[in-house]
Amino acid sequence: MESISERRYELDWLRVLVVLLLIPFHTAQIFTPYVYWLRNDQLHIAAHALLNFVDQFHMPLLFSSLEPPHGSPSAGGRGESTCWKG
Repeated sequence: MESISERRYELDWLRVLVVLLLIPFHTAQIFTPYVYWLRNDQLHIAAHALLNFVDQFHMPLLFSSLEPPHGSPSAGGRGESTCWKG
């Protein structure tokens, strides 16, 4: 039988901060040379630096602490789905 681990609230707050960081991240894309649906004629080096810095870790931080599904082989299962029995 699996032991139930204790919820880590600091990881929840880290995810909240990462999601909130997406607002300035997408706003800064307006001022960079990257292809984006909205562009400004003037480019800003600070916006480009922000994107290069945040782009390195924001998606891995958001998804790194997620546990695998219960039926997956990495969770100790046999690879069978436990959610849907058709």
